[in-house]
Amino acid sequence: MKCRGVLYVDILHDLHHFSKIYTGLDLLARAGAIDLQVTPAPEHSLLQWVDVAPPDRAAPLRVAFDLGDHNDVFIKEGLDRCEVYFKRSYYPPHIDALPPEQRSKVLSFGLNYSCSSRSSKRTIGRLWAVEAARQLFCSPRRTLGRASQMARFLRQFLLQPDYRLFEQPPDAPVEPLILFQTRVWEPEETSENLEQINEERAALVRLLRKTFGARFRGGLVPTPFARQRYADVLLEEAYRRTDFIRMVKRNLIGVYTRGLHNSLAFKLPEYLAASMCIVSDPMRNQLPEPLVAGEHYLEFRDPDQCLAQCEQLLRHPDEVREMRRRNHDYYEQWVAPAQHLQRCLERAVQTVITKN
Repeated sequence: MKCRGVLYVDILHDLHHFSKIYTGLDLLARAGAIDLQVTPAPEHSLLQWVDVAPPDRAAPLRVAFDLGDHNDVFIKEGLDRCEVYFKRSYYPPHIDALPPEQRSKVLSFGLNYSCSSRSSKRTIGRLWAVEAARQLFCSPRRTLGRASQMARFLRQFLLQPDYRLFEQPPDAPVEPLILFQTRVWEPEETSENLEQINEERAALVRLLRKTFGARFRGGLVPTPFARQRYADVLLEEAYRRTDFIRMVKRNLIGVYTRGLHNSLAFKLPEYLAASMCIVSDPMRNQLPEPLVAGEHYLEFRDPDQCLAQCEQLLRHPDEVREMRRRNHDYYEQWVAPAQHLQRCLERAVQTVITKN
């Protein structure tokens, strides 16, 4: 049954983080799976709002998407005003601590990464231009004051790679190499203990380089901070976005480490899209469909175990073949933008029906 949907776009949003929602819904609309209206958001919010109206329901469901890194932070106005609240960083102990009427609204969003399509770029670009002109006409001084921020957010979105660029079938030829390209964080970027995260990442790069030599590709993105503190483990190859995607698709194994606040970073779904084998530290946050250790990835809890798991995959082609197939299937069912947003809409409707 085809739903009707209204997507509210705030041109002061970080369009980079919400890009998968725009792309997935636009693809569903182009395929005729949903009747979609895209309209300016009536007010600024840290959430992405979507109204969903199933065919047999007169009043739409108000759905909120919280795609932030923090698993212990909830936007109160979102929980109060929505009927379903999708949270990217879904950690059950923090969900369980919510009052029952709020807890029943919260669902795991799943894996997010920044992506686009030609159509979604046209759709968002047109709306942004019309809304920016309207705001300039209504409040020229205020709009001019934030014009650079608005333009930066649009530029970020328009530069997002096409979602298909990440995708690769599980039988695509790859090199028997290990990839770990990552970044370190500057102290002022967040309140989390960045020193520990940065040191862990740098130490792992050093060990992977020392152990695997030419079989390892990667290093730290050479920001000014990284050059100052970790000059010995900087990337030796190109590190721009499109270069990284091409590099992902050439390598057999991707090493993954936790994101800020234990969030599941964009790198993980990018690995899945490329049908890579994955070696990962433990994943704490809950997904709507779990990634299973030993099936979708091999888990490590210290650097030596990471090395051992990489070696295990390099030596066992049958295990590699099965993991690549399972990861490709998981991507197509739970991560690809259109399928992911279709499941979100279905789960939102089913959640409300079940409660009623």
